[in-house]
Amino acid sequence: MNTDQQKVSEIFQSSKEKLQGDAKVVSDAFKEMASKDKNSKSDSSGESSDKPNYQEQYDKLKGAVKREE
Repeated sequence: MNTDQQKVSEIFQSSKEKLQGDAKVVSDAFKEMASKDKNSKSDSSGESSDKPNYQEQYDKLKGAVKREE
């Protein structure tokens, strides 16, 4: 029984570490997007080319998560 508890504990710990890593990737990406938003708002000409590409950021996040799996 003790070995079963150890296995469960190890699985839980590895899952927890993976989720924390995923959360850090997402957090860093949002911070980066926020800083880009602040920079682009100083020049609000309204052109779409000046706006951050959120789809590109999303794709980067998806790629980072897939690499960690």
